[in-house]
Amino acid sequence: MWEEVASQYNAKHERTSFVRDYDSLRRQFRSLYGKAKPSGFNGEAPPHLRPIARRPNTS
Repeated sequence: MWEEVASQYNAKHERTSFVRDYDSLRRQFRSLYGKAKPSGFNGEAPPHLRPIARRPNTS
């Protein structure tokens, strides 16, 4: 599976960027997946994101 991800990733990027092997992509995914999502202090959104966070659900 990760070999296919690496081949698709490398095919979509320019030749000037580094070719990444599947181990580096897997490590990057696992490090990002394991991190907590930023939610601000005590669930409070940062001031510059408050209009987005409090937008009413229109669906």
